[in-house]
Amino acid sequence: MIKLNGTVYKTPWQGDLRVSDRNHMSAEVIGLSPEVETMLVTAGLPVSDLSPSPNLILLGVHQQGQLLGAVGIEAYGTEGLLRSLVVAPDHRSAGLGLRLMSDAESWAAARGIRTLYLLTTTAAEFFEKRGYEAIARSEAPASITATAQFKDLCPASSTLMRKVLTANHSLQRTPAASDYPTAARSRSPSLPKAS
Repeated sequence: MIKLNGTVYKTPWQGDLRVSDRNHMSAEVIGLSPEVETMLVTAGLPVSDLSPSPNLILLGVHQQGQLLGAVGIEAYGTEGLLRSLVVAPDHRSAGLGLRLMSDAESWAAARGIRTLYLLTTTAAEFFEKRGYEAIARSEAPASITATAQFKDLCPASSTLMRKVLTANHSLQRTPAASDYPTAARSRSPSLPKAS
């Protein structure tokens, strides 16, 4: 679920994480903070272009006051750049990255973003399994090629990926147990059944 300005948007990930109290967590709009920047730098993700902007939204998940993960979207009309997906090392392999990505896709679709793009040097397979397709950099729209991520921060060897969203895209999909890493399945016996 995403909680934005007091409105709650339900997603299929609500309650799917059964480790500790994770079933009560939801991604919320967060501000750029030293905690977010530290998490991104520790993960080797760029931060030099991050600054408060009407185009940038950050979603984060907290538990007991600790930031567990975050994701960003730079919104440019019907196109968006998914960026800075990061999960704290102690909380990886439990489905939190999937949840953050799904919540970000829901947020984007609810605001009229039809296509999300991303650049990655290490996670192309992760995103491909979740519906993103690798495309040539020459296929990127002008709004994406104008970003610092595309122009300067991500090397030319980065994989450019895109996913076309629908208005209710990620609000309908229910993840299969196979979407989760083996470690997460072993800790979470009551994962949802595939639809």
